[in-house]
Amino acid sequence: MINVKAGGFTLLFETKDEEASLTGYEGLDAKLEIPSSIEENGKKYYVTSIDKKAFLGCKGLRKAYLPNSVKTIGDWAFSLCVHLTKFRVRGDKSCIDFGKNVFEGCERLKSIKLSDNAGKTQYLLAALVNKLPAPLLLRDSDLGSKAWYERFDISLKAFLSQEDIDGYSDRALCGEEDISYDGIGSVDGELLGESKEYLKEVGKAKSELCFLRLKNSDHLSSDSKATLEKYILDHSFNTENKAAWFLLKEDYPEDLDYLKLYIDITDPSKEETDALLKDMGDKMAQAKAYLIERSSSQNKTDEFFDGLLL
Repeated sequence: MINVKAGGFTLLFETKDEEASLTGYEGLDAKLEIPSSIEENGKKYYVTSIDKKAFLGCKGLRKAYLPNSVKTIGDWAFSLCVHLTKFRVRGDKSCIDFGKNVFEGCERLKSIKLSDNAGKTQYLLAALVNKLPAPLLLRDSDLGSKAWYERFDISLKAFLSQEDIDGYSDRALCGEEDISYDGIGSVDGELLGESKEYLKEVGKAKSELCFLRLKNSDHLSSDSKATLEKYILDHSFNTENKAAWFLLKEDYPEDLDYLKLYIDITDPSKEETDALLKDMGDKMAQAKAYLIERSSSQNKTDEFFDGLLL
């Protein structure tokens, strides 16, 4: 066993031949920087793997940086790192063999960058951890290629096509035999309005995936783009579910990129814009400013064309 100091961590390694495997850690730090090689008694070992459960439950960890010498990451290696937001492999393209549920429970993870030239795949890869049920894409050997994006879009379209209520019975039954799906019933195992809230959360998760893919649109076909836009339109402010609007209002109140995508897709009238502004209340200052400016610009355009008709 070789112990290596790395910031607030002491990393534990086992060696064989000229390779080293990271087996665990001691200490605590917000940033993890794993070296590409370690030495003992003048002999150099290249760090090629991270063992099963090596950082399981490391709650203080926020950013993890790996060398591209790492080729395998074991099952649950970073599971339940609940504050982990950024995972990056330094260097040129690296092919990593990911084990099962490597990032299970890492709900704050926003980017997984597997090389310095990974492009926008880093944000889509993070979505595979806790939003889109397509874990095999994380292990894909041609990451970032057009074919990879096509497989991502196929998985996303299949996920969007599922009924939003799917999976609710597993969550709500809790051992009971009866359940209602109307959102207003009250039977054993279900609180009033429980299924309606579930539909909202599923709709928000799917809407977030749509916004994320539209924002990171490399190799996005016109057909796939239309599918994503339709889902957002079907869950906009003027619909019964309103999930896409709730996502912006509750989770991304200051994200103008997502708001602009939403406005481009829904193209609200002046009356609808007024309703959105009223629903914002005293929050979403930047979004309100954008909508007011857009509405004002539209009014000037309408007045101009009205003048031409006189």
